[in-house]
Amino acid sequence: MTNLKKYIAECIGTFVLVFFACGTAVVSGDWVAIALAFGLVIIAMAFPSATFPAVTSTRPFPWPSSFAENCPWLTSWAISAHSSSAAFWALRCSAAS
Repeated sequence: MTNLKKYIAECIGTFVLVFFACGTAVVSGDWVAIALAFGLVIIAMAFPSATFPAVTSTRPFPWPSSFAENCPWLTSWAISAHSSSAAFWALRCSAAS
């Protein structure tokens, strides 16, 4: 898998995790539903792709030594987390009106 595909997979995985699991926390507030949402999202995304933020962020230390090697991972996580929270916010605003 090329590096670009890995970064895109990280973006998709983080987007789905933040959107569905954190969205469940906001909408439901039920501890069982939140736990199920996080567990199901991690299983659904990590099983077929083998790259997922919860898995790759716990890679054995030390991470790649240079900042240039870590920057794309951190950037992909930040972009997808912000975009999924923006999508959830837009969905909630449109449902409220």
